[in-house]
Amino acid sequence: MADGEEKSFPATPRRRQEARKKGQVARSAEFGASLTLLAVVAALHALLPGQAGLSLLGNLHAAFGFNPHLTEFTFSTVQQWQVLGIQWGGRILLPVALMAVALALVSGIGQVGFAVTPEALAPQWNRLNPAQGFKRLLSMRGTVEAFKGLLKMSLVGGICYSTLKNTVESGELLRTMRMPLAETVGVVGGLIWTLGLRVSITLFLVAVADYAYQKYEFEKSLKMSLSEIKQENKQSDGDPQVKARIRRMQREMSKKRMMQNVPKADVIITNPTHFAVALRYEPGGAAPKVVAKGQDEMAAKIREVAREHKVPLVENVPLARTLYRAVEIGNEIPADLYEAVAQVLAFVYRTYGKRK
Repeated sequence: MADGEEKSFPATPRRRQEARKKGQVARSAEFGASLTLLAVVAALHALLPGQAGLSLLGNLHAAFGFNPHLTEFTFSTVQQWQVLGIQWGGRILLPVALMAVALALVSGIGQVGFAVTPEALAPQWNRLNPAQGFKRLLSMRGTVEAFKGLLKMSLVGGICYSTLKNTVESGELLRTMRMPLAETVGVVGGLIWTLGLRVSITLFLVAVADYAYQKYEFEKSLKMSLSEIKQENKQSDGDPQVKARIRRMQREMSKKRMMQNVPKADVIITNPTHFAVALRYEPGGAAPKVVAKGQDEMAAKIREVAREHKVPLVENVPLARTLYRAVEIGNEIPADLYEAVAQVLAFVYRTYGKRK
């Protein structure tokens, strides 16, 4: 490719396939993480305020609480209470965690499809080069990643600040100090739900924008120049010059085989100068066959070879033209030409005799 040649053509399917084998796909890591976070927040909000939440709260209180009048306080009893509390908590948290893992997998497959890329899994030792790492930091992608990180931090910080500020200014947090435990848990849980929902939705919107940008950058990186497309076509279909040379050699070999059949013909029907068709009839055959034919220069060569091997030449302008255009080499003549060809062969056999 010439230096500075513009890459303005969309990527070919082969270019996309090669990029996919190397693990180069349009993918946003934030998309899956933000979608999972949003789903987890929604699932916990749906589970905790109901019977599952009350059961969890009661079980945790029973497990971690201590009443010296009812229970002997020992290390084994504390350990037993903690294990029971973790088990009760796991009944709610484990399904949510499994759902998060499933969403992460679905998000990844949904963005790029299912593909195993051994080349992408292979170690890339150039990433250990500090110079290359510093170069990536100063690249456009590194700048975008830094801006994206600062944007997320600013948005999350702003959401947390505005939410907590409103709660503190309203005095709701101070009132929880005089509330029963269940009401306090409800107020704190509502605050956490508000923060989680706002943060997760914001991060999801950022992730959608990031995926659109990654898609744009990916398509831009795959664009090809005219030289690259031509080179790919050469590699896929073969060099046009080589293919032309092969076709030329095939034509020459075909002509050579055809000329070898001229001495075996019974008669050469000519135009007399523009067309020449060599016919041969084998006893027991259905009809005579065209064993060679040519126009202009090739017709002249056929006549020359025929004279050298004393093959009879018969001038018949309409028959020569019809045979040349209607019958391919190696095929028998059609039925509507039987009578005309039979008259020519009969004349040749009477005049020159049947050739051996």
